[in-house]
Amino acid sequence: MTDFDADRLSEYCEAVGMPGLKKLWHDFAADTESFFASALSDGSEELRLKFHNLRADSLVFGLIGFSKICAELENALVRGVSVPELADEIKQATQMFSIQRTKVDAYLEKEDGTNQR
Repeated sequence: MTDFDADRLSEYCEAVGMPGLKKLWHDFAADTESFFASALSDGSEELRLKFHNLRADSLVFGLIGFSKICAELENALVRGVSVPELADEIKQATQMFSIQRTKVDAYLEKEDGTNQR
């Protein structure tokens, strides 16, 4: 299994349609970017809940690698690891999201072009 599951994204596209999927993706990506902009200033419990939600929500878009990192961060916070101790891992999660975001964007662009013909 790779870090990105285009088949999962395709299934969701079939369920909600390309316009709906693009809207959901845009909202998810914007919310995730906003979260990472201030993540290190959030409290442990707030971060744990956010990583819990990101872990599940990211799977809708096929972001397997990102979901795994979010699960690891959530578990670390449950174990009591402090936010400052997780700064490097949070940065890695931010980078993973950025990498996988380009994959989703490319998929949506390609599929939207295919559907327009």
